[in-house]
Amino acid sequence: SWAASITVALGAIVALAGTSVVGAEAEAPSIIVPDELVVTPSQPEGPFYPLKRPDDHDAALVNVAGQDRRAAGVPLRLDGLVLTADGQPVEGAVVEIWQTDSAGIYLHPDDPGVAARDEAFAGYGESVADADGAWSFLTILPEVYGSRPRHIHAKVVLDDETLLTTQIYFSGGDIPVDGAVALTGGDDDALIVEATGHLAEDGSRELRAQHLLVVADLDRP
Repeated sequence: SWAASITVALGAIVALAGTSVVGAEAEAPSIIVPDELVVTPSQPEGPFYPLKRPDDHDAALVNVAGQDRRAAGVPLRLDGLVLTADGQPVEGAVVEIWQTDSAGIYLHPDDPGVAARDEAFAGYGESVADADGAWSFLTILPEVYGSRPRHIHAKVVLDDETLLTTQIYFSGGDIPVDGAVALTGGDDDALIVEATGHLAEDGSRELRAQHLLVVADLDRP
């Protein structure tokens, strides 16, 4: 399956911290799409969805306007597709993500550690799906928050309508994902990804993960 093709143990990731990531213009890796698609299970939005859309909200969360450095943490390139259950790409859909920084802190005033968050990390970003439904982010591996496994929150929005609110979980960490996600009924879990190390275009090391976001069929003219 597509999910089984992107495996690595997160315990080996620590040595990658502090390296740079590949440019946003790089070609995204191909994603194998299953013959039968199941709508991605929804998950709670959680309490830390940004109260205000940040001024810098593009797909490169590792770079923030006005900061003279990149975000701390393990670089991660997250690529994916957004498709309907009947396999049609959702061109123009806005994929939103929000997550913790390298210290496990969200961009939100209610996070107890917000005063110490990494100002060079955006914490929130948006990527617009192209004609193939492809989207991509340059971010970092999220740090754990409390007792929860590593995860990234995500939404799919089209024409101001939220089609999906979910979470993306990373396997292989100290906190197991078992019980934290909803199974689709198959051998793979539609919310779990695994990351693998790659050599970026500039010669540095980064992590890379792929994810498929499937929404219900759309009523189109």
